[in-house]
Amino acid sequence: MKNILLALSVLLGIFSGSLIIQAQENQTMKKNAYWCYIGTYTNDLNEEMQSLGAKKTEGIMVASYDPDSGSLGMPRLVAKISNPTYFAISADEKFLYAVEEGSPDKGTANVAAYRIDPQTGDLAFLNKKETGGRAPCHLSVDPFLGKYLGAANYGGGDFVFYRLNEDGSIGEQTDRIQKKEEGKDPRGHSVVWSSIPSDDALKVYLADLGSDKIHVGSIDKKSGKFTADPHVPFLAAPDGEGPRHSVVCPVKGGEYVVFNNELGSTVQAFFLDGSSAKSCGSVSSVPKEFLGKTTCRKNLVDGEKYTLYNSTAEIVFLPKSEKIYVSNRGHDSIAVYDFPSRTAEPGKAALTIRQFIPTEGKMPRFIGLDPECRFMIACNQSSGSVFTYRIEEDGSLVKTKNPVWCIGWPVALQFVKR
Repeated sequence: MKNILLALSVLLGIFSGSLIIQAQENQTMKKNAYWCYIGTYTNDLNEEMQSLGAKKTEGIMVASYDPDSGSLGMPRLVAKISNPTYFAISADEKFLYAVEEGSPDKGTANVAAYRIDPQTGDLAFLNKKETGGRAPCHLSVDPFLGKYLGAANYGGGDFVFYRLNEDGSIGEQTDRIQKKEEGKDPRGHSVVWSSIPSDDALKVYLADLGSDKIHVGSIDKKSGKFTADPHVPFLAAPDGEGPRHSVVCPVKGGEYVVFNNELGSTVQAFFLDGSSAKSCGSVSSVPKEFLGKTTCRKNLVDGEKYTLYNSTAEIVFLPKSEKIYVSNRGHDSIAVYDFPSRTAEPGKAALTIRQFIPTEGKMPRFIGLDPECRFMIACNQSSGSVFTYRIEEDGSLVKTKNPVWCIGWPVALQFVKR
């Protein structure tokens, strides 16, 4: 009997010890892990996605994320919404905002607000507001006050600003900006805030693909009204190149604004010091031999051959290694550039290509850094695949061997702490 009791006590000790270890592991994981929200088009799947076992999505997906390996868990649905193609997260990571690109003819062009449950990753719907335009494609929260949400309407070519309520819901519309020009077809594409604080206003850059300009101005902190910059009202892209998304690189004496031109497959930079803008030139986002030719390169997903055509999609800045990353749709790659914004003399940083790396799928609509800047994630819109890359010390990318999840039309990512 004593032997039986002794054995039981040993087993209980081992069991309780394993529970403690498991609890410690779970606690460690919770401290270091994140939720990754995935935005998708909610259209029917193409044949390629079906062959890979992808399922049609109904809105916003979430997956756990391990920052040590760069791997994503299995995605699951957390909010039903039509075509949530871009996200913004509040500074305190309590709220997620999504565009509902939807179907403008059915009145579903909106921006929506959700409360984030950090324990489960679930989203609780707060409210939505019509954008008053067609096909909203980008939105962002001001980084200093966290009080204003800006959205770009691609179809209407306008930009809308909303006041955010204390509970995270979207409040009143404070302004709408549209810069119509003769002979131009406005196409609002992004709202990017300056990194430089100001006493009474929030500086902002509004990319208009149709006018080949990035409009420069500020949002009044009290009224939420937009005013064009009196010194530098816009940054000009070459005619027909179509600026899409921008990143800001703060430096002593001002900041760089770097943006990708969607139609021209170029990347362009300006240095702004508060009263003037200096062009730092532009460079191609694809190799010269690519443009205007046909390739027999086999695609990893289905091996088909296709004619090469390219447009850029997303741009990312990595400060610690002074790198710019741009995704190419058509060349299906990520272009990596050296951009010595901090180490070069102010206003003289130049973009130089370091690397082209394939995204192992079709049409990488989105690329993004993980919160710890150790991995890059690429969403291949037309093949439904999500790939991860390790970022080396020099900023170059190396594909990981992490599991590849295939979901319907992935086009956006955002991370929050668990």
